[in-house]
Amino acid sequence: MSEFAADYERDEHGWILFPRDIERRKEMYPQEVFDHPAKANMFLTEELVDYLTDVGDTVLDPFGGTGTTMLASLSGRDTIMVDIEERFCQLMQQTANNWSTGSPFMGSIRIVQGDCRQVLPIPCDAIITSPPYATALHTGKEKQDKILVEKHQPQMINMSALNLSRLNPFFFGKAMVKVYQKMAESLPPNGPLAVIIKDMMRGSKRVFLSEVCIRDAQRAGLKYKEWFKWKPPGSFFVAQAKSKGGNVVEDEDILIFRKEL
Repeated sequence: MSEFAADYERDEHGWILFPRDIERRKEMYPQEVFDHPAKANMFLTEELVDYLTDVGDTVLDPFGGTGTTMLASLSGRDTIMVDIEERFCQLMQQTANNWSTGSPFMGSIRIVQGDCRQVLPIPCDAIITSPPYATALHTGKEKQDKILVEKHQPQMINMSALNLSRLNPFFFGKAMVKVYQKMAESLPPNGPLAVIIKDMMRGSKRVFLSEVCIRDAQRAGLKYKEWFKWKPPGSFFVAQAKSKGGNVVEDEDILIFRKEL
């Protein structure tokens, strides 16, 4: 097997250093995608596509968001994007329309609006996704965080009532167990799942979400295989917290699973 992200530098911790993708995203996606607070890095996503899939494969993303995983279609993979929010499904469709050049090397793009707990399983060869987080609008200091989100990410205030980000940690955990089960049902034996996830801080305590992900995925029959770390260039929210002396998580995890045979 080839080395993951072999062409990218590592820092002193061994964390991969993918570059910022803001300018590239501006060139390829509608401006409105920047209303979404959780966009997977484009360079990271492309490396996962190359590492885990072959031309002609079908790649599924149950949490499609702004459509970063659709990049797989530009290298000859078919993509299926699922998202519960109509607004972001529309933006993904707009992107897909813009990319439709008629090139024989471009794979198909299918966009499904709905709750992934209901629309999955969908047969595919691989899954690449970045799940949401529990109570996304109310982590830490609720009032302060909500004001911050309302100011900088107004689209996220009008989320669907069924959006997993609205759930508290207990019910979110229950929901994600079902999602991992549905993802496992979507994959063929030995089919790969890549999860991009980041730990959280609650006060001074680090919440190890990657460990929870590994536990829940393995219970669903997805065998944990590899764990990579990368260092995101930083975001407004991280900079804001650091400027106030807050504890922040600066690394992000890339977890690779395979469906058990």
